[in-house]
Amino acid sequence: MRRPSWITLTLLPVIALVLLPAMTNVATGALPSSWDPYLWLAWPLAGLLAVPVVLTEVRRGRSVKVSGDRLGGVGSSLGGVVWNIPAAVRTFVGRSVELRELAQTLSGRNGGAVALVGPPGVGKTQLAEAYAIMERGQFELGWWLVADDRLTVVASLAQLADRLGVGDTDQEVAARRVVQELSGQSRWLLVFDNVGGESDLAGLVPSGRGQVVITSRDPGLARVARVSVVRPFEEEESARFLQDRTGDRDDDAARWLAREMGGLPLALEQAAAYCVQTGVSLAGYVQRYRAGNQAWLWRQESPVDRPPVSRTFELAFAAAAKRSKAAVQLLTLSAFFAPATGIPRDVFVSGAAVLPSALAAAAADPIKLDATIAVLLRMSLIEADGDVLRLHPLVQDVLRSRIAEARRARLAVRIAPSWLPLPGRDRTAGWPRSRWIALAATAISEALPADTADPSGWDRWVALLPHAAAVLGHAGQDNAASTSTTDLGVRLGVYLLERGEYGPSRRWLERAAAERRRVLGEEHPMTLTSMNNLAIVVSRMGELAEARRLHEQVLQQRRRVLGEEHPTTVISMGNLAAVLSDMGELAEARRLHEQVLQQHRRVLGGEHPTTLTSMNNLALVLRRMGQLAEARRLHEQALQLRRLVLGEEHPTTLTSMGNLATVLSDMGELAEARRLHEQVLQQHRRVLGEEHPTTVISMGNLAAVLSDMGELAEARRLHEHELEVCTRVLGEEHPSTLTSISNLALVLSDMGELAEARRLHEHELEVCTRVLGEEHPSTLTSMNNLALVLRRMGELAEARRLHEQTLQQHRRVLGEEHPATLISMGNLATVLSDMGELAEARRLHEQVLQLRRLVLGEEHPATLTSMGNLAAVLRRMGELAEARRLHEQVLQLRRLVLGEEHPATLTSMGNLATVLSDMGELAEARRLHEQVLQQHRRVLGEEHPTTLSANQRLAEIAAQIEKESGGPDRGP
Repeated sequence: MRRPSWITLTLLPVIALVLLPAMTNVATGALPSSWDPYLWLAWPLAGLLAVPVVLTEVRRGRSVKVSGDRLGGVGSSLGGVVWNIPAAVRTFVGRSVELRELAQTLSGRNGGAVALVGPPGVGKTQLAEAYAIMERGQFELGWWLVADDRLTVVASLAQLADRLGVGDTDQEVAARRVVQELSGQSRWLLVFDNVGGESDLAGLVPSGRGQVVITSRDPGLARVARVSVVRPFEEEESARFLQDRTGDRDDDAARWLAREMGGLPLALEQAAAYCVQTGVSLAGYVQRYRAGNQAWLWRQESPVDRPPVSRTFELAFAAAAKRSKAAVQLLTLSAFFAPATGIPRDVFVSGAAVLPSALAAAAADPIKLDATIAVLLRMSLIEADGDVLRLHPLVQDVLRSRIAEARRARLAVRIAPSWLPLPGRDRTAGWPRSRWIALAATAISEALPADTADPSGWDRWVALLPHAAAVLGHAGQDNAASTSTTDLGVRLGVYLLERGEYGPSRRWLERAAAERRRVLGEEHPMTLTSMNNLAIVVSRMGELAEARRLHEQVLQQRRRVLGEEHPTTVISMGNLAAVLSDMGELAEARRLHEQVLQQHRRVLGGEHPTTLTSMNNLALVLRRMGQLAEARRLHEQALQLRRLVLGEEHPTTLTSMGNLATVLSDMGELAEARRLHEQVLQQHRRVLGEEHPTTVISMGNLAAVLSDMGELAEARRLHEHELEVCTRVLGEEHPSTLTSISNLALVLSDMGELAEARRLHEHELEVCTRVLGEEHPSTLTSMNNLALVLRRMGELAEARRLHEQTLQQHRRVLGEEHPATLISMGNLATVLSDMGELAEARRLHEQVLQLRRLVLGEEHPATLTSMGNLAAVLRRMGELAEARRLHEQVLQLRRLVLGEEHPATLTSMGNLATVLSDMGELAEARRLHEQVLQQHRRVLGEEHPTTLSANQRLAEIAAQIEKESGGPDRGP
């Protein structure tokens, strides 16, 4: 035996102790960044490592024999047939449509070539095997070629050349002889398995009348063969495969796994094999999968001739990494996005500044980004649909598991020498999952519109919302919360708040508040901002007591940490005042708003936009308190200053104009209110557009005034348009859409279309109950409105039931003295009066009147309405003197508070005239009715329903006077 030389004895220890560990450190990215300037030295070191390999190859000779599982030696020949194609795996099922299409494509007289392309694990190889076995009878030669690269294609063809007797010591020559030999023949089949790309086949595909089947991840083989994309199984087919393979008929578990695995046959087979080998049911496998054991499950060997899922994808990842570092970074980042949901390509462009260096450089150049994506497309690791990229969920699973395993391997390999710098290291290779999650959150945040309230950006939010939720979901599962993920959660919660999706909004804002509380502390300004946002959504959900508690807590902490006059402290004070107003605690709400206004005037100045907002908020509370004159004065002042400071068309200027118009409407100045609302609507249409939510609100406000003016047809048209826009822009279940439904139903009720009004109110109630909950104020308002329509339809028993239910809920949720509770009590009393239960009706009206006097004051419009309602019941009970006294008191106060021509004042005048008529004072009753009719004609017009009703009542009084006098009153 020849003894090894001293050179060999020296090289082997150097290779084992130095070169191999150094190369391993480069491959895994284990070297510290301080070695980066010396990475060029790795190339000569790698050359030294290759020397013994080259020497060994020279000694072995030039001939290379390719062997392996697929080739099975030199094949077999039975009866003149040359065949080395393996039999299809026993568990191959389905694909009947694909097999039929493949046969049809290749069945022509001139043969043909088909490239089966698709992602790893989709079953391309198994489909080719099944086709070969199915059609074996028509071939005299069938040869399977390993085609991972051009060298293996040449080696496989050279082996076939030996079998055909045309071999050569030069494998390239032998391969081309095979191509030439087959090009003039028929009845042959070549299968090129796992082709890397078109260049690997150049000059190596015969052009004769035989058949060629290619399997590849690269879809760009159209110049070589007809491309046929192999798709994953559909859910039904996947579930059936799992059930048949395991004998377990659990349809729910099978379908869940089918969806989770995206119909990938390799994954389905591996899951089924695991169940069969271990005796675990499909439901048990689901439990293990849900428990986060995907990585371990994907590494389990399959009993058939297939590698496990993880190894299959690792080969594709490695191939991509050789071509582009940026491609692997893009793929890894995308692993944390939503599965099967398109990822807009420009997400990587807008977030380029925060991406790893290789991916950032590619994202900054459209051509480079295209090339990066092309690498992944060639590997079938992603799909591209225009400007949208998609990943198979299993690709994402394996990638996420790979990150943790790569980090563990990187830490372990540091035991080996790491003092030699080596080139090509990807610094991101050792990043933990938490860093990738934070990076994904930042990239998505960079791609989102800045203004969550602007509907023009909502389409972008819709596209990125699933990805934001997916990234935050991974952060929660991995306990990997960071500033980036928390900030994204806040933005997501605020966006959903603007869209009216209060439940999801609350969940994200609660999570963000908890994370900031844990990381930053209870009193950190960002923590308090999160709690403030949470309080707002809780308030929108109707949980006013909890919203109040949160706002009070934020206010207390901001006062202690930031001081009484800090802007955010004052904002908290205003937010708390708004909730107190909704709770009916108007006096305290007014006190806080006055304090806020005073602070803003002193700190910011009287003309500062924030000061004007405070003035507007105070005016809103004063209106609710019935102090219309003071509310009008403040709104006029705010409007004047906003015009001066911000301009005529500024959104907040238009808000002031709309608020002033609403107060004027309450005061009975309908013509001026209409003029202002029309001006606001016109400006909103021009500045914001027809479909902006603020424009739609303006439309509804104008429609309400038109309804009060008796222009019901035009009011209906506007409300219908309002509803159509809200439904299209905001969605069928958005609170603004539900308000539009209610507005339209109220107008239809006034027009006498009670059946349609009832249908709309019932629909509104059903949606409110489902979306907002049974006790939400909007739900109770819907129930109240439906009961009002039922009363007008004469369905008094059902109306009573709904009013009783509404009253009970209002008492429990809002309290006995809340304005909404008192409205419910008054409406129930009115229905009881219609049903003849006058004593109970009187008791309720007296209770409402007493509470309104206590809470709202003697002159509040709602108090005067209660007084009039009680007087009406007393009239029906025959207590005319007391009824007259109350009506006279109401009329006097309404003249004082609302004015002589206000519709409510004229209603009081008519009610008093009716009582006087009952008491026999016909002349005074006639005088009052004539005065009412005259005012209605001037204010509302001749054709207004209220004017016509007043005319009818006057005619009845005149007829009664004529009857008692024995003839018509001709006058002097």
